[in-house]
Amino acid sequence: MSIKLFAVGTLLALSAYVPNVHAWTLIAEGHISSGIDTTGVFGTAGQDLSGLAYTQSIEISTARSAWERSVDDTYSLVRGGKGPAFDVTIVIMGETFTFTSEAAESGGQEMYIYPAITASGIYSSARGKQANGGTMQSIFAVYSDTGGFISNLSYSQAISQNTTAPSFVYRESRFQTNAESLPGLPSVDFRGRIDNFTVIPSAIPEPTTYGMMFAGLGLLAVISRCKVRLSGFVGRRRKNESPLLFS
Repeated sequence: MSIKLFAVGTLLALSAYVPNVHAWTLIAEGHISSGIDTTGVFGTAGQDLSGLAYTQSIEISTARSAWERSVDDTYSLVRGGKGPAFDVTIVIMGETFTFTSEAAESGGQEMYIYPAITASGIYSSARGKQANGGTMQSIFAVYSDTGGFISNLSYSQAISQNTTAPSFVYRESRFQTNAESLPGLPSVDFRGRIDNFTVIPSAIPEPTTYGMMFAGLGLLAVISRCKVRLSGFVGRRRKNESPLLFS
């Protein structure tokens, strides 16, 4: 019986280490089509950012439970409405700045595949308040009308794609912070043309996973304590019995 319990406990504990992919990081690399660094976040205040190389990334949950509404059908995956916290990192002229919002007031993380015309696309938007009171917004739109670059409808796939081919009819990004123009807050606004697009899935254990792990570890602890007590009991019995019984 103890062997069976030990096996069950071990399986429960180990099963908790199976990753559940419920977040992704999207990375756009390219050149800014138009934009202005109003407060000098990346250099000089009021600088025209047009033509500069940039990197824009967002890390955000794709879990159904994290969004107000979800759609999973034959041609699309959609998470939309109010959503979770997110981080956006921007790199321009060697300067890196990360913006954080505690929740998405609106947005969506969407993936589409249309097999009949081999088209596919990814759309990501998130708009939310920062701790300093300013609103920020991040948008990615990548769509190919031929030779789909998405292998399947799953947020768990990794993608690394050059998007300069003519088939990519949409390859745009947008970033804006401090839309209200509040005094004293970082303020930058630009639109970018994406040359390279990367998707990195992230493994985030769900609460049920933690529950299974703790249950398994708890069961292993109980089994270990029982073995110690049984060992002590047998030792005392052997000490009190005639040596002939154990010769």
